[in-house]
Amino acid sequence: MFLWLELLISRPIVVFVSFNIFSVQFEITDASEVLNETQAMIHLAQYGYLALSVDEIQSGKRVSKEDLSRALKEFQDFNNLHSTGNLDVQTMSKLQEPRCGFPDETRNSRTRWFKHSNRKWIENRITFAFEHDSKKLPPHVTHNEIYRAFKTWEEFIPIKFDLADKEKPNILVSFETGKHQDQAPFDGPLGILAHATGPQESRLHPSFAHFDDDENWHVENEKNNDDGPNLYQVAVHEIGHTLGLYHSNDTKSVMRAHYPGSFNPNFKMPLDDVYAIQTLYPKKRKLKGPNGKPLYTTVPPRPKRKRRTTRKPLPKSELAKNHTALDRGRIL
Repeated sequence: MFLWLELLISRPIVVFVSFNIFSVQFEITDASEVLNETQAMIHLAQYGYLALSVDEIQSGKRVSKEDLSRALKEFQDFNNLHSTGNLDVQTMSKLQEPRCGFPDETRNSRTRWFKHSNRKWIENRITFAFEHDSKKLPPHVTHNEIYRAFKTWEEFIPIKFDLADKEKPNILVSFETGKHQDQAPFDGPLGILAHATGPQESRLHPSFAHFDDDENWHVENEKNNDDGPNLYQVAVHEIGHTLGLYHSNDTKSVMRAHYPGSFNPNFKMPLDDVYAIQTLYPKKRKLKGPNGKPLYTTVPPRPKRKRRTTRKPLPKSELAKNHTALDRGRIL
C-alpha cells in the first residue's frame, strides 16, 4: 500500500521511507496527501502540545511558527525522535500511528520516564461495570479480556478489582464509536484506539475507559491479529490511566502513548510501570525474581553509597620517613 506525502517546503523533493505498522509495509514517498500542516496541528492540539483546541484550529485559527516549532520539538523529544522542530517525514509518520487518546504529559519528561497524576483511589476495593458491549465481539470474550487486564495491575498494588454487583461502580467500561457522551469522538480504525479518565472522588461520576468499536479488535488466542489492536494489551494501558498514570516516554512501557504494533504473548509488566504504579499505591510485599531474590520493592531502590573510611594517623617515625623520601624525590 503506497501513501503519497508532500514535504511542507517550498520546493517538493522525493523522500523514501519505509516503516512497519501491524506487520504491513507502507512506503512514504513525498508529502501532502496524508498529512499537511493543519492536520499536524490538530494532532498536536489533541494530545496536549498546543494551547489551542481542535475546534479552534479547524475553524481557521492559526498557530505561530514559534509555537508550532516548540510543539513539534516537545512531541519529538517525548517520542524519542530527532528533535528538530520541523514537520519531517519521521514526525508525520509518528503523528499518524494508532495510539491512546489521552493527552501526553511532557513537562520534565526526561527527569523520569513514568508520570502519574498524584490522584489515586483511596479505597482498597475498586469495582467496574460494562456500559455498552462491543457489537463485533461476544460479551463474554471482551469481558474476559478486560477482567484479565484489571487483574494484571492487581498483582502489583494493594487494590482488589471486582465486577460491580448492585452498587454503583468506580469505573465504567464501554465500547463506543464516533461521537459519544464524553466530547472526545473516535476517528475510525487505526486512529485513536481508546481513552480513559483518572480516579474520581465520587461514584456519581465514575471514571471510564472507552474503546473504539470501529477497531478490528483481537484477543490473545487468535493467530492472525496483525490487522488490528489486541484488546487485552490496550485495556492494560487504559486501566493504567484509570488508576492515575500518565503516558511514559519509555519505549518498553505499557503506558507509552502509541500502540506497539503487535501483541506480545509473553507480556510481563515492565519495571517502568511497576515503579510508577507503586509510587501511587505502595505495596509492602517484596516481589521476587526467577532466582528467588527480591527484584524490586515499592519504589526504585537507591544505589548504596560507599562509606568513607578514616585512616589512622601515621606514627611520627613513618611521617619522618615519608618526608625524607619526598625530599629525595625533589632533589632527583
